[in-house]
Amino acid sequence: MTKMSQYQSQAEIVRQEHITGDIVRMTLRAPDIAASAKPGQFIMVKVSDGHDPLLRRPFSIHQATADGMVQILFKVLGKGTRILAGLEKGNTLNLVGPLGHGYSLEKRAAFCLVGGGMGIAPLYFLARELLRRASIPKLVVLLGARNSGELAQLAEDFRALGVRELHLAT
Repeated sequence: MTKMSQYQSQAEIVRQEHITGDIVRMTLRAPDIAASAKPGQFIMVKVSDGHDPLLRRPFSIHQATADGMVQILFKVLGKGTRILAGLEKGNTLNLVGPLGHGYSLEKRAAFCLVGGGMGIAPLYFLARELLRRASIPKLVVLLGARNSGELAQLAEDFRALGVRELHLAT
């Protein structure tokens, strides 16, 4: 069993993108976490400096880049995500991660990624890593959401990665 690297760090918000009124994609500068992250892992985010909300919130890693950025994708549903959505570029958050074991990337004849709602979040990172492999024979991505507005930007992102077989459902 290999030991996983986990870090606690202060991460600067580099970008806050409102995909729809209540879906947000946040980019954070967290070089140690980004360098260690694997598709399917998550981070724990302390959303405020005070005691309310007390507990950290878990977020799938939507993307981790070689230049030290980590992205999360979330829907504003409660107090914690409402606080996060209200933060601005330049604010910092305390993160712990990457956590979890991630997905198995064993060589297979084909991959079919299926996600709905915020379950789409970790699939982007996974699709990117699978497409980086020269020998992937087939990748099919199925995405679902309540309405087309929640899917439009994400579908465009998957297509920009090079996903050729993308199916959307609302």
